[in-house]
Amino acid sequence: MVKIVKKHINRAGVAAATTLSTLVLMTGAASAAVQTKDIANGAVTSAKIAGGSIVTGHLAAGAVRTSNIVNGGVQSADISNGTIESHDIADNAITSAKLADNVAVTGTLSSTGALTVSAGGATVTAGGFTVNGGLARFGTTTPVHLASSQTTPPAGVAAMTGVSAVTVVGSDTKGIITTTGAASAAGTITVTFNTAYASAPVVVLTPANASAVTGAAHVSSTTTTFVVTTTASAAGTPSWAYHVIQ
Repeated sequence: MVKIVKKHINRAGVAAATTLSTLVLMTGAASAAVQTKDIANGAVTSAKIAGGSIVTGHLAAGAVRTSNIVNGGVQSADISNGTIESHDIADNAITSAKLADNVAVTGTLSSTGALTVSAGGATVTAGGFTVNGGLARFGTTTPVHLASSQTTPPAGVAAMTGVSAVTVVGSDTKGIITTTGAASAAGTITVTFNTAYASAPVVVLTPANASAVTGAAHVSSTTTTFVVTTTASAAGTPSWAYHVIQ
């Protein structure tokens, strides 16, 4: 006659304080523990377990293998405190198939191998992006275009006879300076960055029309501004293109 010891079972299934390894089948004087091999795949669900959870104290060391976990089956909500420490994970135990979409990393993510983004792009919202070595290559067989934009463009102010207004279209990194009026003497145009640089950047200035060429301009910069100075009268309404890099 085979019977299950009653103290190991409650209405919810297996008692929380009882492990599968201590569920005993009594066959006269002999006894046998229930082994994991005796349980069909998917047979034990959270509904079969008191409290709906298994704590680490219920599991023998190494009892749960990644092969026992369905793809995407472990969510952060299923883990005590929502955290798995790196020392709890065997080397190479977690593959991309085991992870749900949209994994968030609150600490530092390090990769000793190549890091590939195949779709969706990558966004850095704070902290910057640093390349400490190697070659920063943009594109191999397909062209890659660089873009810079910001909500509020830099502000421009003219101190140049005949110029009544200055408009800057672009960002702190690149843009077009356009003047209104008719310049009749040498003067300056000051462009104020929306966000200050850590040190005075290099500003490359290019005439954007013929009037800017006759103005014979040069440029200087500080952490917060750059100044376009013309040394001759620029006939008409001069415009310049600029690129800035720190």
